[in-house]
Amino acid sequence: MLDNEITLEELAQRSGVEQRTLRSWISQDLLLPPNRIGRGARYPGRNVDRALAVRTLKEVHGEALATIRKRLMLASDSQIREWAKQARKSNISLESPREYLRRIKEEENHFHDNEKKLHSPEVKYSKRMSSRIDFSRRNQEIKQEMDDVAGVERLISILESILARPVPRKSRGKNWTRISITPDIEISIRGKLEPRDRALFEQLADLFRSILSGRIYHDDDQT
Repeated sequence: MLDNEITLEELAQRSGVEQRTLRSWISQDLLLPPNRIGRGARYPGRNVDRALAVRTLKEVHGEALATIRKRLMLASDSQIREWAKQARKSNISLESPREYLRRIKEEENHFHDNEKKLHSPEVKYSKRMSSRIDFSRRNQEIKQEMDDVAGVERLISILESILARPVPRKSRGKNWTRISITPDIEISIRGKLEPRDRALFEQLADLFRSILSGRIYHDDDQT
């Protein structure tokens, strides 16, 4: 598909995905952001294939969006087009306007029914009790945090008394990205990673995990 600019409404019609879902996918880096923002925002035409690819990986292969995001970052344009083609050939049906309006109406009725239940005396009492429990739990967490800070301050005071003088500050906190391989092993990278770099390190962690767990496959292995 040529990378012509299209509106979000056109993208929804061509991909069979609701506009609010498309906005969510854009915020999760599954789709490309608009070339122009504001009223009349226009999006890259490649998003049609990308949206269909997400549908294939999600609805046909059952993959999570986080996994799909990593796969799209590493996939070539031809691979994305192939996934999109699978969506067009598969049983994934594009929702018609009539079906969409009927489903919205059902969701609206369901919402109003839940609203009535939420305003019943029993639910109101339950919500008040839940709020009190949450407030009490938060108070306990804050008290624990204050106790932890006080303990650190006491330790600093004791160490300074041993040295008989304050120590000039040289240590500074740094941002680290930590990617777990096993409960006891992790990859630590100093600084903030871009999404593509993080995806590469996550793929590296998956490979290390497979090697450490003994899951090494060869072409002649039997499945």
